[in-house]
Amino acid sequence: MRHIENELVDYIVIAPAHVLCSINYQDVINSHVASGAPLTIVYKNVNDANVNYEDSQCLTLNERKEVVGIERNRGNRKNRSVSLESYVINRETFLSLVETALKESAIYTLKDVIADLAEDTVINAYQYKGYASCINSLNNYYDTTMELIDYDTARTLIKKDWPIYTQTNDSVPSLYTKDAHIRKSVVSNGCEIEGTVEHSVIGRNVKIGKGTVIRNSVVMADSKIGANVHLDNVVVDKDVIIKHAVELEGTEDNPVYIDRGDHL
Repeated sequence: MRHIENELVDYIVIAPAHVLCSINYQDVINSHVASGAPLTIVYKNVNDANVNYEDSQCLTLNERKEVVGIERNRGNRKNRSVSLESYVINRETFLSLVETALKESAIYTLKDVIADLAEDTVINAYQYKGYASCINSLNNYYDTTMELIDYDTARTLIKKDWPIYTQTNDSVPSLYTKDAHIRKSVVSNGCEIEGTVEHSVIGRNVKIGKGTVIRNSVVMADSKIGANVHLDNVVVDKDVIIKHAVELEGTEDNPVYIDRGDHL
C-alpha cells in the first residue's frame, strides 16, 4: 500500500493468479479511459457456469455494458457473464476501497467491496472473447490440463504473435527407449520413458519404467514411476516415487491426487 500511495500513477491493473487467459491489458485500459468510470471489470460470456467458475462472480449488465449488479455464481444457470477478476481501477478509487474494506472487516475482500460498489457507482465492463479457464480446484486444474493437450485448443491460448514467457530450464532432451509408446501427450525435457504414455502431461525429469502405462494423467516434475505401474486419471505432484506394482485409477470427474513427495 505504501508503494501505491507514493506512486504518481493514474490507473492500477489487478490480475488474478487462478484465471488462465491471454489478455492485452492495453485494450482494457483504453476501454476504461474512454468510459470515464472509476473501475472496469473484465468478463467473459460463458455457457458452462453451471459446472465451472465455482464461487466466481457473475455480472448483470445494462444496454451500455455497465455493471448494475454482481452476485456469486451458484451454478444454477449455464449462460452467465462471469467476472475474470481482472480490474483496471483509478488509483484514488483503489485506495478508497481498501480503506473502506479495512474499516468494514478483516475478512472483507476486494471482491466484496467491488460488489457493494456496483449498487451506486458506474462500473465499466470489458468483454474478453478468448480462451479462459478458472483453476480454483483440483478438478478444474485436471480438466484444463487435459483440455490443453489438444493442439487446436492450445492455439487459442498460446499464439505466435502473443508469446507466453516462462523460466527457462535447460536440460537434455527426453529419452524414449525401444519399449516406449507415446500418443497424444505433452512430454517435457529431461525425461526417461520406457513405458506407455497416452493423453497425458509429463513434467521435466520424470522417469517412467518398463511396462508402466500412464493414461489421462498429469505427472509433475522430478517424479519417478517404476516398472509395471498403471495410472489412469491421476495427478502426480512433484518428487513422487512409485516403486512397487501399483494400480491407481480415478475418473474424469474425480481424479486421484498423489501428494508432493509421497512414496508408494
